[in-house]
Amino acid sequence: NAPVATGFLQFPGGLTTGQDGNWHLGSRVSGDFRILKVRRDGTFETFVTMPSHTFFVDTGPGGEFYPSLCFVDQLYRVSVDGSVIEPFGPTIPCPLGVAFNAVHDAFYVGSVWDDAVRVIGLDGSDLGVVASNVRSPRSVAVGRSGKVYLGTFFGELWVYDPSTGGDAQFVGLAPTPFEIIGLAFVEGALLMAEEGLGQFYRFPVDDGPPGTGNIAIHMLADDIVNLAGLATSIPGDEFRIPFNVEIRGPAVASYALALGWDVARLEFLDLAQGDFTTGSGTFVANTTGADNGSLVVTGAEPGGRGAGSGNFTLFTLDLVMDEALVAGDVVALSIDVTELGGPLNEPLLPVLVVVPGQICLSLNPMGDLTLDGQASAADATQILRSLVGLPPAPDLDFDRGDVTGDGTVGVGDVVDILRKLVGLSVPPSSRVGKPPLESCP
Repeated sequence: NAPVATGFLQFPGGLTTGQDGNWHLGSRVSGDFRILKVRRDGTFETFVTMPSHTFFVDTGPGGEFYPSLCFVDQLYRVSVDGSVIEPFGPTIPCPLGVAFNAVHDAFYVGSVWDDAVRVIGLDGSDLGVVASNVRSPRSVAVGRSGKVYLGTFFGELWVYDPSTGGDAQFVGLAPTPFEIIGLAFVEGALLMAEEGLGQFYRFPVDDGPPGTGNIAIHMLADDIVNLAGLATSIPGDEFRIPFNVEIRGPAVASYALALGWDVARLEFLDLAQGDFTTGSGTFVANTTGADNGSLVVTGAEPGGRGAGSGNFTLFTLDLVMDEALVAGDVVALSIDVTELGGPLNEPLLPVLVVVPGQICLSLNPMGDLTLDGQASAADATQILRSLVGLPPAPDLDFDRGDVTGDGTVGVGDVVDILRKLVGLSVPPSSRVGKPPLESCP
């Protein structure tokens, strides 16, 4: 509705968002080879000076920048901080539109002069030409489904689906068929900037159902940490579990979610802020309902986090699981995300996937190194072999061998396993035969 930043030279070329939430803008002015960093308050500075004009630019999965330099027939890679500038991929006659495809882990680059869309791997390898039936592809955008959208020199829109291959399919013609010089996929529609009459259009497309795309929030049961420093956790142990957001596409600037659990199975201990919110952000945890099995967490980070790609911990939760639970039990935590927004308050819930939070109690108990479902003489034998320097059997889980809970696997663990096996008593603190916590299959 209004300029967010002014004072550039004419003919800006290419625009992308960095992991820090700032815009990065190329230039096509004669003699001006800069990429500018434009902050959200409208101020800007030179980020890097390229060997030639930047026509288009996109952000890669690690936060690096990939500008296309038509006049030198080359795509480049620029490090996150701008300190390293290097050619990337093969020589391409006048590369223009460039877009990273997070679904297929490759870059798609349009070339008007070559009448081609070139695919480049993350390592810079040339993966060939696709959509060869499209004339003069100039602009490239990728939907959350992984489909590749192409805008041409003649105002045409095409779509290419890497999962099926073959020719690109014609989608439509811009109302005023001039060159499409900018193309972006924004929640169910293509936004295109058209040269000639200076028009900007929104073109709805069927890119697949909402919720199949670019942002996932999930509890990481694989990353449970025992607060006593042991390699595994069992019912009765205090443990910590992270809740993460995985971003492959739009930056996330704010969230609000509610957690719920069965207080007969889980006891709340503590909650701590993760690395999604930094010193400039805000983090609020309302734990007044934790004794009844619920809490609410909100976080905000000005400018957003994770544009292009990122994996951040929203928060960690410290819990204790009821000792009466047994092998095969499943303990669930509900995750209800009520708000998810981008740096400009754009709603992101339609592209969010919430992975159900579940912790399983393993069918392979402590002491079962061989993972055959029981702690037996075979497991004790493997521990003894390792202690005397003989090679153990392959594919053992030695973490399950620490049944004494002293942080090591040794003779004491063998004694507990064998005593349990023949029906003799073991110390009350022994963990032998108890199910460790793990992610659900």
